[in-house]
Amino acid sequence: SSVRGCRAANRFAVISRPFERVSHLMEKPDLRNIPYFQKNANVDVTDAHWRQGTAIPLPERKRRLGRGQVIRYSVLVPMKNDGVSLAADILLPRSVAESQGQIRVPTVFHQTRYTRSLRLRKPWRYLVMGGEPIDVVNSPAKRAFLVAGYAVVSVDVRGTGASEGIWEASWSDQERKDSGHMLDWIVQQHWSNGSVALYGISYDAAAALRTLSLCHPAVVACVALFPFWDVYRTISFPGGVPLRRFLTVWSQFNDCMDRNDFGGISRMAGAFVRGVTRADRLEQSTYGQSAVADGNAHRLRRKLRINSLKEILKVRGENPNYNAAKDLLGLGCCDDLSSYGPSTILDVSACKHVKDFQKASLHAPLLSVSGWLDTTAADAISSFAASEKVNPYSKLVIGPWNHGGLQQVRLAKGEKSTITAFDLIGEIMDFLETHLARRQPRLTLDEEPAVHYYCMGSGEWKASCSWPPIGQSGLRLYLAPGLLQRTTTQQENEVHYEVDFQLSPKGNTRWNAMLNYLAFVRYDDFGPGYLHFVSEPLDGDLEVTGSPILEITLRSSDQKADIFAYLLDLDPAIERSLYVTEGCFRCAHYRESDLVGESDDARLSSLLPQCPEAGIPPHSFRRKDFVEHLANEPTMVRFDLAPTSYKFRKGNRVALAIGGADHSEFSLETSPEPMPRRTLTFFLGGCHPSCLVLPVVRQA
Repeated sequence: SSVRGCRAANRFAVISRPFERVSHLMEKPDLRNIPYFQKNANVDVTDAHWRQGTAIPLPERKRRLGRGQVIRYSVLVPMKNDGVSLAADILLPRSVAESQGQIRVPTVFHQTRYTRSLRLRKPWRYLVMGGEPIDVVNSPAKRAFLVAGYAVVSVDVRGTGASEGIWEASWSDQERKDSGHMLDWIVQQHWSNGSVALYGISYDAAAALRTLSLCHPAVVACVALFPFWDVYRTISFPGGVPLRRFLTVWSQFNDCMDRNDFGGISRMAGAFVRGVTRADRLEQSTYGQSAVADGNAHRLRRKLRINSLKEILKVRGENPNYNAAKDLLGLGCCDDLSSYGPSTILDVSACKHVKDFQKASLHAPLLSVSGWLDTTAADAISSFAASEKVNPYSKLVIGPWNHGGLQQVRLAKGEKSTITAFDLIGEIMDFLETHLARRQPRLTLDEEPAVHYYCMGSGEWKASCSWPPIGQSGLRLYLAPGLLQRTTTQQENEVHYEVDFQLSPKGNTRWNAMLNYLAFVRYDDFGPGYLHFVSEPLDGDLEVTGSPILEITLRSSDQKADIFAYLLDLDPAIERSLYVTEGCFRCAHYRESDLVGESDDARLSSLLPQCPEAGIPPHSFRRKDFVEHLANEPTMVRFDLAPTSYKFRKGNRVALAIGGADHSEFSLETSPEPMPRRTLTFFLGGCHPSCLVLPVVRQA
C-alpha cells in the first residue's frame, strides 16, 4: 500500500505542475507571468506608485499566509426586521479566533452582489488556496487585511449568492438596511473592537457608499474602488443614452450566478467552479465554539448546508430576481418609476443620500479610486468632492486604468497597453493603517496632498490639494468646417451630416472592456463615418485635465438626435489619431435646470454628480425637462465628456470626431423597421458659434 501511495503521490505531483503557476498567482497576483499577457505587454511600465523608490515607500507587507493561519466560518446571519438570513464569510487571524475575546481587532466589512466566495471543483480546489473557497476578485485584498491583523466579514447581499430573500433591485433600500443590521452584528462579536472600515469594488463600492450614508457609529473609514455614485449618468444612461449592451450582458451574468449555474457564464467557468460557498445556520455551526466537533457532526452540518442552499435556490427559481435590462431599458429619465416597484434610478444611487453621506464623512474619510478609461471616473471625483468638503483626510486616486484597475491603458504614441504595476493594495493598507488601525500617519497633508492623478501622454503622476487642480481654466476651440480654431468666424456655416445608424468605434472600447476586462483597451482610427474637426499644430505642450465640454448648435431632420463625440490627439509622427476621451448625449435632455424651488436634497443629488468643475452643464435628466421632439430650428446643446488628464505634445493637433450612433453599445433614439434616415445640420460660426471647451491646467 505504501508503494501504491508513493505512485499516486508522484502522479499527483506531475498533474499539479502546470497549476503551480496558478497557485502562485493567487498568492501574489502578477498577470505578467501569464503567456497571453507576456506577448501583449510592454516592459516599460510607467504607472508605478508615486512613492516607489522614494524615501517614504508604502508600508512593507507580507504576501503569504501560512497554512492554518486563518480561521474561516461561513454562517447565515438573520436580519432583525424580517428574519431573512444573509450568508457571511468571517475570516479571522488564528490568534484572534483562539483568544475567545481576549484579542479584539478592527474589521473590514465587504458586501457583494457577485458571491462572497466560490467553491472550486476537484482537483482545482486543492491546487488553489489550499482547498479553501476563493474570492476571484478580492482574495489578494482580503489576504492583506488578514496579514495586517484585521478581521474580514464578507456578505452576499439579499437574494444573491447563498443568502436568502429576493434581490429586489440594484442597491435597494432593503439592501442598505441589511448593511446596518450587519454592522450591529459585527460590533457585538467577541473579536470586534468596535471599529469597522467599509470596502468594495464596482457594485460593492457603491454599496459601501450607501452604507456609509447610514452614519453608523462603528464606521471609521471607507474604501471605494471604481464606485458608482450616480447610477443613471454612469452605468445606465451616460448622457441620457441607454447603455444597452452592458445592461443586457450584465443581467444575463447575474441570472447565471443567481441560479448557481457558472457553466452558463462560460464553459471554462463551469469547468473550474462548482458553485457558491454554502453557509451554516448560526445555531448549527461551530462559530464561537472552542471545541472541535467530531466527524459525524461535521457530516450532519454538511448535509444541512446542502439542503439549505437547495431551498434558497428553489425559492429564487420560483421568484426570479430583478432584471436590470428588462427594467431600465424601458425607462428614459432618472425619475421614471421602475416596473418592479415604486422606485427610480435616482433612489438607488448613493448621491441621493449626499447629506447623510457628508455627515458620516466627518468621522469616516473616503479613499476613492478610479481610472481615466473607466466610466466611474466622474463618480469617483464626485464622491470624493462630497467627502472632502467635510473631511480633509479623504483621498482621490485616478490612474490610467480600465474598470477594476487591471490594465494600464497606453494609447499615446501608439504604445500597447500593459498590466498595471501600481500597488493598489499597498495604497489601501496605507490608508487603513491611519484611519482603521489609528496609527500615526507617516505623511502629513502638506507632504502628500489629497489628490493624485496620472497624466496620460506625459506618463507621470501629479498631485493636487483638491479637485479640480489649481490653475485649471477653459480653452475655447471654435468649430469651423473641418477646423478647430481659437477665434470664431463672422460667417455662419452649415454642415450636413447623414447619420449612419450602424456606426461604432472599432476596437475594444472602454464600454466593452467593462465586460471583457482581460482584453486590452484599444481604439482604432476613426474613419470617414464621422465628422472631423482638426486644430492647427500646437506651439507648445498642452495639459488637459478635467471634463471637456462640447457646445454645439444643431437641427435634426426627424427632430431626434444622439451625439457621440470623441476627443483625439493627431500625432504627425504616426499619422493617425489617438483616443483621449469621449462623451455622448441624447439631445432630448438639452434643457438645463437650476432646480429653482427644489429641496436641498434634490438640488445636491442632481448637481453634485456632475463633477465639481465650473461650467459643466447642469442637466437634470428628469421627465419635466425631457423634450419629446426637438424644435425644427437651430437648438444649442451643451454636454460634458468623460473627465481625463492628457498632455498634447508640441506639434500635435487637437482633433474632434462627431458621430450620431454607437450601434455596438448604446440603444438608438428610434428603432423602427426599416431604419429611418436622419440628417443632422450643425451650425458653425456667426450667431451660432459652436465650440469645444478644454479644461487646461497651466503649471506655475
